Amino acid sequence: PDFYQLVAREQRQEKYKKSIIQGLSREKIIARLQELMEEEKIYRQFDLKLEDVAAMLLITPHQLSEFVNDCLGMNFASYIHQYRVGEAKELLISQPEENTLNIAFQVGFGSKQSFNKIFKQLTGLTPSEYRKQVQNQLSSQNL
Repeated sequence: PDFYQLVAREQRQEKYKKSIIQGLSREKIIARLQELMEEEKIYRQFDLKLEDVAAMLLITPHQLSEFVNDCLGMNFASYIHQYRVGEAKELLISQPEENTLNIAFQVGFGSKQSFNKIFKQLTGLTPSEYRKQVQNQLSSQNL
């Protein structure tokens, strides 16, 4: 067991020695990335690519990929999906008359199928089920 731990530790050290995000300001990258997502809402672009966001951050796509994986603990697509589903949840409740397809397009999904699939992965419910559940909770609180 000690041998395997030693090998694993050496591999981790080697990984960080080769890290291309070493020397970059993680705080600056995360602050700008949050600004792009939360203020500029770039995740609404349905064809948003890793390369596009990397260019906005003035880093390489590989650096952005490594940064999101290492610092945020997820891949780039999952990071974008979190923002899209977060806004979709808000819109499903604040705009009950709006159909789910329009909301999917508003938040950056390219199809209803991908919207439903990703939404269910992240929430455990389809968008329609989520809307009904929250509306039921709100109406029972008002009684």
